[in-house]
Amino acid sequence: MRLCDEFPALKEVVRVLRPGGVMVCSMNNALSQFSLPVRLKNSLKEGFIQNLRLPRTYFRHFRHPGRRLLQLQGDGILASISLQVGPYSFPPSRAFSTLGALDQWAVRRFAWLAYEVWFKSVKLPCPQAVECDIASTNVLKAG
Repeated sequence: MRLCDEFPALKEVVRVLRPGGVMVCSMNNALSQFSLPVRLKNSLKEGFIQNLRLPRTYFRHFRHPGRRLLQLQGDGILASISLQVGPYSFPPSRAFSTLGALDQWAVRRFAWLAYEVWFKSVKLPCPQAVECDIASTNVLKAG
C-alpha cells in the first residue's frame, strides 16, 4: 500500500490494535544506496507515490508510550537482484552465493541501511482501560 502520508494510517492501526497485538510494516529507506536511482526513475512516472523515509522517522513513531519496537530487519544492502543485459549479468550470477552471504551478514548488523526496512512492534497493555483510551485519544489529537 502506498500512501501520501502513512502516519495517520499507522496511528489508526495502533488505535484499533488490541493490547499485546503486533504490527509489522515496512518503509523504503532514504539512506539506502538505491534510493537516489529509484527516486530518479520514479520521478518520470506520473502520479506515482513512493515515500523514502529516514528510519529514525519510524523509530519515533514506534517508541511512543504504549508501544515497543520488537524487531528491525532489512532486505539487502549490497545487491538484491542482478541487472541482466543480454547474456551478461551484473553482478555475475556465480558471485551471488558469496555476495548473498556477505549481504546477509551486513543486513544483520546494519538493517537500517537496507533499501526496505521492516519494523515489528507490539502495543503494550494499559494498566486501566480508561487511561489507555484517554492516552490514545490524546496521541491522535497531538499527531
